[in-house]
Amino acid sequence: MFLRLFYSPVSLAFFAFMALYFVAIIYIHANTYRDPTSLFFDPRRAYVPAYSTVRQQEAEAFVVASTNPSTPLAGKQVDSFPNNSKKLCVGITSVARKGARCFRTTVGSLLEGLDPSEREEIYLLLLIVHEKTSNPLLSSVYSAEVAYFSSVVLYLRLFYTNRIILSACGVCIPLLIGLIFAAGKVTVLPLPAGVHEMNKYGCCSQGLVSPRGKVQDLIDWFETKKIGFVDMLTEEYADKHGEQRWALTPSVIQHIGRKSSKGDDFGAGSKYHMSVAEKLGNFAFEQNSATHLREEHSRVVKTKPQG
Repeated sequence: MFLRLFYSPVSLAFFAFMALYFVAIIYIHANTYRDPTSLFFDPRRAYVPAYSTVRQQEAEAFVVASTNPSTPLAGKQVDSFPNNSKKLCVGITSVARKGARCFRTTVGSLLEGLDPSEREEIYLLLLIVHEKTSNPLLSSVYSAEVAYFSSVVLYLRLFYTNRIILSACGVCIPLLIGLIFAAGKVTVLPLPAGVHEMNKYGCCSQGLVSPRGKVQDLIDWFETKKIGFVDMLTEEYADKHGEQRWALTPSVIQHIGRKSSKGDDFGAGSKYHMSVAEKLGNFAFEQNSATHLREEHSRVVKTKPQG
């Protein structure tokens, strides 16, 4: 009788289901450690930089080459004013802080890998609060105008942190439902690749692209408010004026700073023995392949119209 039940179609189907279920658990456990909404989230592995490390090394190599008089990157002159052949105005701001050198890496990573014709389309503005902004990297950059893409949108977000975008997700069926919850929302329902609306929870201000028609409005707003954090002031302006905000997925910028300009960063938001700044990052960014991205960029440059 027992063997008959054991080998019955229902029992065999159940055992097959359980076998597949445990295989699924093993797979999810191995692949969702970077999902902060997953039961298997592992901060010890999730916060280890992967692609960021490669990018920092490439940025440093570019900085060294740009300051070497014998390289093609050195000795170029910077245009005094923007001209019509330029497409982007890129501003990089930071606050001088003891023991941190992220500014150099940021500038280097922005320029490294670009084709010379692409660098010629950029007008780069560097600003370090309470510190001179003279930097030899300026010799490898040219002036540019702000690109216009739409005055309807306040900005396009190039970076957001997975830590902020969390929301609640509503015996075989219960097990499957439990597995879905264990896998995590970011894994089960990831943001689609491309441009999408992000009017809330889009921390922080590491990479925002604003259309020309909105820049002066933001400047006037900042001058009116006089003091505050850029991301909070920008969101306050957007909420007050009903502005649309968009984000690019996957994130093309990563936050690697470990020392906050806001002072003590071990408050209520800190955990895993890490400061808030240390946890401010995009996990998907670290899964990028330097080889694939370089090949993709090379194809884009080859198909780019000349002149």
